[in-house]
Amino acid sequence: MAPKTSTTVSPHRRLALAWFGSVLLFTVSATAACAQSAPPSVGEEVTPRSVLQLYDAPPSGVLGQTGNPAGKADPAKKYRVTKLTTFRNAVGRQFWVFLQQDAGPVAGWALAGDDADPVRNLKRQ
Repeated sequence: MAPKTSTTVSPHRRLALAWFGSVLLFTVSATAACAQSAPPSVGEEVTPRSVLQLYDAPPSGVLGQTGNPAGKADPAKKYRVTKLTTFRNAVGRQFWVFLQQDAGPVAGWALAGDDADPVRNLKRQ
């Protein structure tokens, strides 16, 4: 009679395979999410998704006080990103851009987005 062979997987090996699979899945999904959405670049042309409040200064200090209102960005017009800054708060990062209207005097700092969606308030051209 032939010896019996076992086809069961040990609990340690099963745990190691599950851990490896989880790490691989997390790494692939995190990489894909980062590649799809990045903050706007200086020089990039954008349009607001809706009317966007512009400020004369981005947030600063512990409380993240923005500057004074400096106008509004119209979603029907194109703007160029001329500066980019990151503001860190207790829940993550906010990406602020200085927008300059391509054919007009409108300019100011606007919130582009945050860690979850760096271009939440803007559409790329």
